[in-house]
Amino acid sequence: MLNEQQYRVAKTAIDLCLTKEGPYEVEFIEKKVMAASGLFDYEDDTSIITRYVESKVNCSMQLGVSVVSEEAEHSQDWIQDIANENKIYATSYERYLRQ
Repeated sequence: MLNEQQYRVAKTAIDLCLTKEGPYEVEFIEKKVMAASGLFDYEDDTSIITRYVESKVNCSMQLGVSVVSEEAEHSQDWIQDIANENKIYATSYERYLRQ
């Protein structure tokens, strides 16, 4: 968990990272964290901040991509399925909870 100063450094580093399209190498993130650290006169260990920033800027997926892998079988129409009036996922989950 980050303290207040570490969070300010992390938030600034995230903003600095997002000026370039990702995914981001750890070395790139470390440089941005170091730059942000200088802005806030933060001189302690930055490894926890770097890990935090990496978790925020390198976690994304395209619409319809499986969490397991891009090759995994899954419904390409899942977004329509959850918007559908049948609510198949919500109904299935409700049925599971009632068992």
